[in-house]
Amino acid sequence: MVTGWNILLWLAVTLAFVTAENESRKGVVKLANGVEHPGVQLQEGETTVYYGIKYGTAGRFEHAQPNTNFSYLNNPDRLQAGHVCPQSPSIFAPGLPQRNLSMSEDCLYLDVYVPPSRKGKATPRPVLFWIYGGGFEMGDKDLYNSTILAKAVDAIVVTVNYRVSAFGFLSTGDEVAPGNWTLGDLKLALNWTIDNIAAFGGDPAKVTIFDESAGAVLTSALLLDDDVRYKVKAGIAFSGNSLCGWAMNINPAAGTFAIAGHLGCPNTTSAEAVACLRTLSYEVLLNGTTVLEKQLRPEDTILDIYYTPVVDGFHLQKLPEDILRDWATASDSYQERKVAMFITGCLREDFSLFTLC
Repeated sequence: MVTGWNILLWLAVTLAFVTAENESRKGVVKLANGVEHPGVQLQEGETTVYYGIKYGTAGRFEHAQPNTNFSYLNNPDRLQAGHVCPQSPSIFAPGLPQRNLSMSEDCLYLDVYVPPSRKGKATPRPVLFWIYGGGFEMGDKDLYNSTILAKAVDAIVVTVNYRVSAFGFLSTGDEVAPGNWTLGDLKLALNWTIDNIAAFGGDPAKVTIFDESAGAVLTSALLLDDDVRYKVKAGIAFSGNSLCGWAMNINPAAGTFAIAGHLGCPNTTSAEAVACLRTLSYEVLLNGTTVLEKQLRPEDTILDIYYTPVVDGFHLQKLPEDILRDWATASDSYQERKVAMFITGCLREDFSLFTLC
């Protein structure tokens, strides 16, 4: 069986990863907007890490916008890695030890891992852009220390927070709350990476997205978008894709009206439901969503997922299978355009998390 490590080692050979001497070796990089960001050099992997870069801001049930305020860097008491997006890990993994997470809806941060330099080589490095899994309900970049990976494959690794659960996927199926907030987060983070990675010694023309589980669904959904698939070198989907039966919600309004009613909000119209849900604290919305999902989920399954990507007419114009059919019958000139490579497979230990619960 092909494992995730096999594929990463294959990438290390076939993409001819090489290194760069640049300002990041001094521990500080200057971003495209002129902001200087300090790095932390770690003994583990001899990697320099740039923690907590705020790539975007977003209101609840709104698409993220590029962050333009970097004054937080001047706060010595700031969380180095930034906040984690609101989530309830116990919904899927109730038996695991709970992490002490500092959660906030102001959570759109990313980290950049730069491996040690090699003398005499100045070719920009390829870039690995990591999208975590977690059933669309949980996960954060801080779970994935990429210091050793960056050194092992001699590539820059970018790990990204994105919104999960209702905060990332709630949809009314119309213009009030079209959904796919998470896809917008990831596209924004990907654009930030392409625009800024040269400052870290990376090659913006050699960005590969990789992932696992729900992250694989998001990668394959991103590669269905012309705004992404012509920008990146490749996408690797481990243990999932947008054609999986649990990957798409074809009736998102039903769940939105259900949570609104459960939390005492009016649920006659989309506008009333969303306006009320926006006024609740994130703790109330998160806890209410978790309780309702546990009530609705059949006892014999944990794969009845309620918050997933949807067809919104913007990030996903159609169902994934319909987009693929359209491509199959597209004109030769359209098919000949250079697009990202797509690699898929299964992780050997995937789902072992739930055997521990």
